[in-house]
Amino acid sequence: MVQDNIPAAGYTLLSELDDLTWDSYPAVADLATAMNSKSVANGATLIGTFDVNAILVHANITDSKAQEVLNGTAYATIDLTHLASILYAWHDDWADNKLTSRDNRATTAASILGANEFAQKFRPEWTVQSGTWNADAGYVTKTNGTAHDHLSTPSTFAVGTWECDFKLDVDNSYIRIVIMNNESVVSATSDGYYVYAHGSSNFYRFDKRINNVSTTIINGGAWANHTTQQTTKVTRNISGDFELFLEGVSEGTVTDTDATTSLYIILWHTYVNCRTDNLKVY
Repeated sequence: MVQDNIPAAGYTLLSELDDLTWDSYPAVADLATAMNSKSVANGATLIGTFDVNAILVHANITDSKAQEVLNGTAYATIDLTHLASILYAWHDDWADNKLTSRDNRATTAASILGANEFAQKFRPEWTVQSGTWNADAGYVTKTNGTAHDHLSTPSTFAVGTWECDFKLDVDNSYIRIVIMNNESVVSATSDGYYVYAHGSSNFYRFDKRINNVSTTIINGGAWANHTTQQTTKVTRNISGDFELFLEGVSEGTVTDTDATTSLYIILWHTYVNCRTDNLKVY
């Protein structure tokens, strides 16, 4: 089997490379470079997109290796929606128990991604803005700090679906999951939107913060299952139509366009006994 002679340009179909032993290929970075060069040489991103999708669903390439290849190519930044079976724009499972220097999918069998599931940005780098945060047992917690500590990662997604699991370990804790924000922290000058779940006050809702004023725009009402892990989801279309869900059930809708762009996703755990897991954007 040929393993070290991948042309940088000139081939037309991935089938020409089917005799490669993909999962034992020694240098994924070289393969990524070859794919990028091919796209440039052909002068068409669509050709590169086809090749990436062919790799993602290729019967002779494991999902772990396909994700590793995708991570190393320029195609992780283009729209691959509907090409693979399931392709998240952004995904973090924290199964590597890290916030920085992350393990890609090929290094652990603990990823929750299933067959033919991939992410354009998988296990991104997180920055601790304040407090002490930890990724352990496959989820994120804050181990020390104040009520206003933030953990952030760059994200420009402003249209789509944001989904994650969360849990309040005691009734008097509360959590905010900031899906869109124009700064790396929530401050007097930042604008954005967040899911807000509060144990002792018994509410689950969706708020916006614009010009240092916080406003509830979807009120999910009374909420009692504080200490059970649950799934929150928010959808937004290009017109600014939001819908809030809890455990797959709609909690309400609203149209709001006060903020239309984003630079960060932020986790805002008010107490040390909150956890976040399985964060996805698609």
